[in-house]
Amino acid sequence: MIETPSTVDHLSRLRSIPLEMAQAIAPLYENADLDRYARFLNAMYHYTIRSEAQLRSAASMTDDPPLRALFLEMADEERGHYKLAEMDLKAIGRSVDLTMPPSVHAMHEFWESVDRDQVAVLLGALYSFENVAGHAGSVAMEALTAMGLDKSQTRFVGVHVLADEHHGKMVDDLCRKYLDAHAGEILSGAQQAADHWVAMHLAVI
Repeated sequence: MIETPSTVDHLSRLRSIPLEMAQAIAPLYENADLDRYARFLNAMYHYTIRSEAQLRSAASMTDDPPLRALFLEMADEERGHYKLAEMDLKAIGRSVDLTMPPSVHAMHEFWESVDRDQVAVLLGALYSFENVAGHAGSVAMEALTAMGLDKSQTRFVGVHVLADEHHGKMVDDLCRKYLDAHAGEILSGAQQAADHWVAMHLAVI
């Protein structure tokens, strides 16, 4: 791919968004405790319980083979991740609150409001979701370790820190391919997703 000056500018902006997400929630790692961690896990349960279905729906909205393949691969990867959050809650002596937090509901509404004519918005959203761990993951794991938690109590975060590095590169490659034609939608999706993601963390933790 030959990157034009505008593509480089768009890519620079896109790549700055996950860093801004990580910076926005950085204060949450200070004085972390079990109650806040439990609220995080509960939110992640509700956040990821629809992930596979949402990604398969996104795949059905496009006839573009690489984009469809990405959504389907991500759907396969996300299968059952909500159960990791549930297991971590059980491991710290807590259980899932079946009432979905409003900030998580708002996230689902954002994703599910996008129609097939704007599927690039969802590609942008995936960019934010899959690349923030590269900036926030190691700090999050350090905070959990400092709390005295072990791997049996931190499976959700551990799996996503490892998986999202691979996923982030995949989404980055595809965004670079489509930026010239769909920069507005991709950047809009990335920013909206980032705003919801940050709001979700700030509200529940």
